[in-house]
Amino acid sequence: MQWEKFTKPRKSSYEKIYAALNSEGRIYLNRLAYEKLGRPAFVELLFDKRMNVIGIAPSTESKSSAIPVRDKQRQTSLGRVIYASDFCKHFNIRPKGTLGFHDVSIDTEGIMRLDMHHAVESKR
Repeated sequence: MQWEKFTKPRKSSYEKIYAALNSEGRIYLNRLAYEKLGRPAFVELLFDKRMNVIGIAPSTESKSSAIPVRDKQRQTSLGRVIYASDFCKHFNIRPKGTLGFHDVSIDTEGIMRLDMHHAVESKR
């Protein structure tokens, strides 16, 4: 036999961009996702119904659509939380549990994309 060993590249959770959306309408961004977004104090939430993709764009407090980005409750976490229950209700986004987004991308306009088609049920 000429076995070839498969070695899966390992990345720590600190090296991967990760976001999650829970059933209460809270969007969690890990430290790297928040940094890639530019560490904004406020964001605007967008939704493409046709593509079923949530967009998160950096914003300023002066915009009427701006939503504050909050520190995560746990002291050990460097992630951030966006309270988006009104957004989720408006667009009828109702996850039964927590959805994890492992393939988070940021487009050329600086908008972070959370593709609902690629979301997986999170164990967190």
